[in-house]
Amino acid sequence: MKRKKVLPVVCLLCLCLVAAAGIIWGEDRLFSRFAKEPYGESVEESGSAESAVPIQENSGQENTDPGKKISENVVSENTVSQNTISKTKDTQETAGQNQSFTETEPETGELSTKPGDFSEKTAGEILPQSSWAFYTLTEEEQKIYQEMYDAILSFSNEVTLSADREEPLERIFMCLLADHPEIFYVNGYRDTVRTLNGEVKEITFSPSYTMDEQKVLQEKESIDAYTDRAFAGMPSQGAEDDYVTLKYLYDYLIENTEYDESAAENQNLCSVADYGRSVCQGYAKMLQYLLQKKGIPAVLVSGSVNSGRHAWLCAQVNGSWYHVDPTWGDVSYRFEEKSITDTERQWPVNYDYFCVTTQELEKTHQADSTFSLPACTDTRDNYYVREGLYLTKEDAADFSLRLTPLFQEAVSQGEKTITFRCESDQVYSQLKEYLIDKQNIFRYLPAGSGNVAYTEAPENRTLGFWLNSGE
Repeated sequence: MKRKKVLPVVCLLCLCLVAAAGIIWGEDRLFSRFAKEPYGESVEESGSAESAVPIQENSGQENTDPGKKISENVVSENTVSQNTISKTKDTQETAGQNQSFTETEPETGELSTKPGDFSEKTAGEILPQSSWAFYTLTEEEQKIYQEMYDAILSFSNEVTLSADREEPLERIFMCLLADHPEIFYVNGYRDTVRTLNGEVKEITFSPSYTMDEQKVLQEKESIDAYTDRAFAGMPSQGAEDDYVTLKYLYDYLIENTEYDESAAENQNLCSVADYGRSVCQGYAKMLQYLLQKKGIPAVLVSGSVNSGRHAWLCAQVNGSWYHVDPTWGDVSYRFEEKSITDTERQWPVNYDYFCVTTQELEKTHQADSTFSLPACTDTRDNYYVREGLYLTKEDAADFSLRLTPLFQEAVSQGEKTITFRCESDQVYSQLKEYLIDKQNIFRYLPAGSGNVAYTEAPENRTLGFWLNSGE
């Protein structure tokens, strides 16, 4: 989203960087692989306000030193850390969605199952709203997922799994974490494989807890208090509409959270609940948690943007799945220049990545292949479509007919800004020429406006205006 300006625009882009680490070593009958430290620790930031470089992590360089070869009668162990993620700032636009609302996406590699009813959770129960990744697994893998889940809920130090091979354990564990943001106190695990004459006899699973049980209970109280505050302002009208619920929670999260790479516990929802500060994974997990509490299915998606690591969600809204990126909805953290005023920093929320299709998201985001994602092809609950801010070639025939009531309503409702999205590059160019080049924007602003501040994102075909910039 490009920052507010009075004509030239400077774009800013957030990136998330992570680096994987692994060490393999062997000693006699022991075989271990130690994984990376948690992501998100910033080391150094350089560059001017106009040109910031990505922040590298303290840890993460891979070590591939081989361990000793293991033969018969072996006990082996494997340590795996949670795939946690951090994000940094850049001076490029959060590029590129050329939104098309007549698409028919192929569903190869995607699933489209609608969960059933939502009952209250009991210990160890896999609920529909927190089970997308679970149902992408085989029946055998689901059993192992359940065993891991039960072990973590009961704070077990070690349990025996029904697995007869080690290979799928890490993927199953990542599916578990993708489904369950409430598991904020585990950042990895260690598995022990016991073999006899080359045959696996037992595999045990030992979660790596980051907190003791008392601390977990304290954090749960803090999360409950945050949840109560968030839900207290939930609009009563439209309560049965998932779009209304999602938009409210999306807005609440962004308006009450600051992007901060130095925030404690920034790889989970505790950073948001305790400090109101986090990075992309904290934003995503808290929104996922709140949605699941409201019975809306949501799964964490880990992946990359512009060669950096990132996290966002897939959420099921009114029966259809969409991609939702709450971190890229937060605009204020991108503005670094001292000359920018506090008012200018507060462009409310960016909705360019609110309920978008896979086809559109893949122009900027690339998901990992840990599990199959839902087929996100619907556009009915895209923000610009639902809010009537999506402009077509028919609207371009006479913009004033469409824009006049939209501006009037926004002003009467006390909105600070208004943003439009166009169906094509041609419509976008026509809209920009009409409003900016020909200065027709002043026809729609409050009387007395002598200048106008606006944002433009050509890659997304969005154009936004401050409604009170002349005051």
